[in-house]
Amino acid sequence: MAEKNIAYLPTLTAEEAYSEYFHGYKPGHTPPTDDMQRALNAFKIALKNNVIIGSGSDVGVFTHGTNYRELEWLVRGGMTPAQALMAATVVNAKILRMENQLGRIKAGLLADLIAVPGDPTSNVEAVRDVRFVMKDGVVYIRPE
Repeated sequence: MAEKNIAYLPTLTAEEAYSEYFHGYKPGHTPPTDDMQRALNAFKIALKNNVIIGSGSDVGVFTHGTNYRELEWLVRGGMTPAQALMAATVVNAKILRMENQLGRIKAGLLADLIAVPGDPTSNVEAVRDVRFVMKDGVVYIRPE
């Protein structure tokens, strides 16, 4: 994959959700299932071998609005929080061949932004608490 610039979107949260539904996995209470461990190991191999890694999630297999969990899995697997955030933004934009339209904060690009308390580049769990959303230049404030 690295040699051919083929991107990998591991969707680790989808495997976690599948394990919850069908194998009795309980986050924080039971160890990861064999399937979850295999998915995480595949991710670690890709990371070690410099494969382009984006952030997918297959959201819908689990509750919408909790797709931050994928970033947390990427960090558990060995990415830094900054790398996980880049996987979800600039890397995904490049994978989609839309890097001149989105994925970065730059004049002329689409302006979909969020703000969270804390520094998600040091603690990716900060993205669990979105306090501000700008979509298409319109500001939304998350209701308390």
